[in-house]
Amino acid sequence: MKQKYPIWCADHEFGKFDTVLGDDIDALLGCSLLKAIKGYNINWFYDFNDMYGINLTNCKEPIGVDMALVKHKCWDNHLTMMSASDYFNPQSANINNIKKNHRGHYGNKYAGSTLLQIWSYYDIPLPQSDRGKAILLAVDVAFKGHYSKRFNYIHNHYLRELGFEELIDVLNRHTMDEMYKVIYAYNLHGKIRINGNGKLQTNINLAELQGFFDFDISLPKDEFQHVRAYKRKGEDIVGKKTYNMDKIFSLALTSQDHVSFTEKLI
Repeated sequence: MKQKYPIWCADHEFGKFDTVLGDDIDALLGCSLLKAIKGYNINWFYDFNDMYGINLTNCKEPIGVDMALVKHKCWDNHLTMMSASDYFNPQSANINNIKKNHRGHYGNKYAGSTLLQIWSYYDIPLPQSDRGKAILLAVDVAFKGHYSKRFNYIHNHYLRELGFEELIDVLNRHTMDEMYKVIYAYNLHGKIRINGNGKLQTNINLAELQGFFDFDISLPKDEFQHVRAYKRKGEDIVGKKTYNMDKIFSLALTSQDHVSFTEKLI
């Protein structure tokens, strides 16, 4: 399946790109892993309302991590297509785009994390401990489908396709309640925010998480500057699109009948 991902994913030039960090643990661990193995530094922060940057004169092309950008390079896990013939971003590294998953068969989507896709694509060894593996599965609640009679087959099919049979074994050893306790233990539902001094902060327990990863997962300590504002919108899908795709920066289906997107503000 690797050959179906965008060609830029296989670029071997160390440090060629920078990354755009999103506002959650899936984005941070994805960016941290890309920095460790590819030399891509976090230079941008996008919280779906505003874009911030560290070095605004940096000419390196950015890669969004855990965000459904409409036109730019990104790693993503969201469903973005309304139908089989709908537009999708060809620069998005997203198994749902590769599979042409769309609103019409929403239940067939990949519901795992962006992090697991990156981990799989670059053949990164799984954490040695059971807890470390459970944390990977807890990111973005990537375990949930395993415990559903309706979605178990689809969920585990994607894990096998990504080369993670071992993670299915982890889920078989744990209950869903035990997996949710992993989320609560490290506050994996927490958010990353920017404070009044332009510094990133989070209520995710990164200090406790760090011991399970052999690469640095800390937030950048640099000061970010505001670059651009966006208008965050959402609408129920009841007919034809009412939004102008030319104005959209990021867009994702957050349920079968609802789309969330951000519009560029000039």
